[in-house]
Amino acid sequence: ENISFAASEAYKLLRTKIQFSFADENDCHVICTTSSLAGEGKSLSGINLACSLAQLDKKVVLIDCDLRRPSIALKIGVRKSPGLSEYLTRHVHGDEIIQNFTSGSSISFDVISAGKIPPNPMELLSSARMEKIVNKLKEEYDYILLDLPPVEEVSDALVAAKLADGVLMVVRQGYCNRMAMENALKQLEFVNA
Repeated sequence: ENISFAASEAYKLLRTKIQFSFADENDCHVICTTSSLAGEGKSLSGINLACSLAQLDKKVVLIDCDLRRPSIALKIGVRKSPGLSEYLTRHVHGDEIIQNFTSGSSISFDVISAGKIPPNPMELLSSARMEKIVNKLKEEYDYILLDLPPVEEVSDALVAAKLADGVLMVVRQGYCNRMAMENALKQLEFVNA
């Protein structure tokens, strides 16, 4: 609610481009948000993209897959745990981790927070159980947004990106250099993301 008109329009334009990038309107689409470095705005972009898609009455779930430095729960004010890590370690069922977020302007979408920080994030994100929850959510949602860690910092993003139909790379002007961005893109291409 507190973003400028220009920023709001930019997210609407991004939403439109995403919608037109998929041929089949009826399928659920899985989109990752990531960046080269921490602090580029990938989580904020994921939240605003979820809001923008929800404005079209699309059923959206945003999943915080940054199991090392999660930020979605703090940014939008939902509970941190139980979340994805508890589901992936078989401590809870899938329906126990889905929360609803409704903004002051009645924009509503579902959220799965990261949960407690585990000792083995990469193994959890590459597990069959991660693939299982994404496939189950595909039956219920129009869009699944995965907020991944920065590519240059950890390899967690690369294993989770394989589950997506597309990757949204967030680049902060004047912060990320061209070499870091190109290296991150090469790594994503290497895993066929």
